[in-house]
Amino acid sequence: MSIIQLLLVPLLLAVTSQDPQKSPAMDLEDLVRKVGPSVGALRVFDRDGDLSAEGTAFVASPFASDPKKRFLVTNRHVVLGASAVQVIFPSQEPFTVGPVVAYDVVQDLVVFSLEGLPEGIVALELSPVLPNVGQRLAVIGNAKGLANSVSDGVTSSTREFKDRGTMIQMSVPIYHGSSGSPVFTSNGKVVGIATSGLDDAQSINFAVPTSKLLALHCGAGIAIEIWSGASRSAPAVPIDQPKKTPLPQEEFSPPILASDSTPLSWAEVLEQDPDPKVVTDAELLKRITETNLPWRVKDK
Repeated sequence: MSIIQLLLVPLLLAVTSQDPQKSPAMDLEDLVRKVGPSVGALRVFDRDGDLSAEGTAFVASPFASDPKKRFLVTNRHVVLGASAVQVIFPSQEPFTVGPVVAYDVVQDLVVFSLEGLPEGIVALELSPVLPNVGQRLAVIGNAKGLANSVSDGVTSSTREFKDRGTMIQMSVPIYHGSSGSPVFTSNGKVVGIATSGLDDAQSINFAVPTSKLLALHCGAGIAIEIWSGASRSAPAVPIDQPKKTPLPQEEFSPPILASDSTPLSWAEVLEQDPDPKVVTDAELLKRITETNLPWRVKDK
């Protein structure tokens, strides 16, 4: 074996041992063309049938128990108080989503079932791997009600918050209406869900890592108006076993939600109980009903 051949062996080994899960990078135009059809504008209606909020949602298959079935993913705060929710995909008619099958209060995530969705709308590929600092990211969303708006930036950092754990900090601009937008790497994989940012610092925004979506379990489903509190009937929990969930504290990290409005503070919702204990979501919603405070977002 010649000296040149010996020098080439380590190079060949490095090439053949690359992570097989890593897909080739695409330019932004190709990325949007590939994943854009699976991202929709979300319209939220209250019990009077009025449009109460807008956001973004995307199609994914996050459950290991049903890896081929398509579901709709968005931020929980976008749909609180909803009596009905519609999603509009590019070149499609408004589509009414089905029941809630999974959610996480702390991570601000909710998953809806989808029945009768056109076959051309595919589930986006989810990656549980956190993006590297400096890695390019892109977001497609319903920013300011402008559907299919595209923005890009980089991973600024990954940060730990006492109430939510790991969050992705990014410089990708997001706006009111961007909540629930998928955050993509250049290979087209979803690594996060855009959820919040600072109104006075547009380059400081946050996303929930996709790993927290993949940790959810699919339940039997529950009607949106009951889950969200829009119905006056006693709310239920769309999982087999009610999960004890610590209530978030008054300080939110990050503090400003990237939606059309700011949620009612826990102090307002639970004003009759200044020291709330760990409760189930059903107990929480029952408490809200009893205090006659609407489980919805209020205008800024």
